[in-house]
Amino acid sequence: MEETGVLVEDGTIMKAALIAILGDNLGSHCQQLINSCPSLSVAEIQEQWPFLFTRKGLSNHFYKLTRIDISERLGQALITKGRRIINYFSSQKLKWNLGIRTLIQQIESEEVLTNNKVGTAAILLMMKYYKEDEDSLFVLADETSTRMSLEAESNLPITPRLIMLGQSSMTATCWMMSAEGRVIVELDKENTFADAMSVFFGSFYVLNLEYQESACATLELIQR
Repeated sequence: MEETGVLVEDGTIMKAALIAILGDNLGSHCQQLINSCPSLSVAEIQEQWPFLFTRKGLSNHFYKLTRIDISERLGQALITKGRRIINYFSSQKLKWNLGIRTLIQQIESEEVLTNNKVGTAAILLMMKYYKEDEDSLFVLADETSTRMSLEAESNLPITPRLIMLGQSSMTATCWMMSAEGRVIVELDKENTFADAMSVFFGSFYVLNLEYQESACATLELIQR
């Protein structure tokens, strides 16, 4: 039987059978490789399973592992629980330390709190509360940055980071994800912060990565 091909974003042809990574047989084989001992590097996994390093591929594989639609679940939580977190901290502004009070003032100075800003603000507030540095999860970069420029000019950490493209984390409108010192996922311009966080958080499960100790309290909160 002739195998059909599918054109993917980078212009290469992947056989339809390979895209069936999200099916039972190839999906199981993929997970066996990821969990192998010694473990494969992220680069080695990406070389064998490039479709996994897209928002759709990673989200679908996360669903296969957990039966949870991470984009929908996390997206709803960032909006509803995010607003509750912001309201809670704002309502008791005087009891917090200077770092949290300064962040609250920055949040309140925003004319419109879009869903992107709500999600970002809530996570930044929790990081301040847990005394975890923002750069233990996020890397701020110029909005014109590309994968090549970031890898060439930025000292990207070994542990996973969400790269925020914009003048500040609050105003970022485009995102990438890095691990092992290189960009591994580029989000589309129409994607949201919730989409970016879904890719970032889901990658820990799908790629069998450990939470970085410097941000483990915030990541465990997101997990719950």
